[in-house]
Amino acid sequence: FNVAVLAKILRAGASLGFLVADRSPEDHLRYLIEDGRPEAYALEWREIHEINPFHEVESDFEELDVDRHVRELNAGIDLISAVREDGSYRAFLRRPHKALLRLRSLRARGRANATAATPLFVACVL
Repeated sequence: FNVAVLAKILRAGASLGFLVADRSPEDHLRYLIEDGRPEAYALEWREIHEINPFHEVESDFEELDVDRHVRELNAGIDLISAVREDGSYRAFLRRPHKALLRLRSLRARGRANATAATPLFVACVL
């Protein structure tokens, strides 16, 4: 599983309305984690890179890194959930910009103040 590939697919406009084995994509990824499938996927990933010489083999594939695959699956769940929440991948990408505009609006109305903990780039925008 690769989150970068998932992001490219979502950016290309893939729908999140499909079902995988009668489950939403997020539920299916959770099922894979709970079912102990990351071990199987890690082995499968390793075999693909051993069989196909055209794939780049990274050093971390030499050891079976199940935790890495679990982290990737969890990152995929988070990405899919966030895109679903925002309605589209483009709206998801605009999330930080909207938050900054919301903060500027609050500051303009006197409902937000910059403190010492405020990052400098945010304080400059305010």
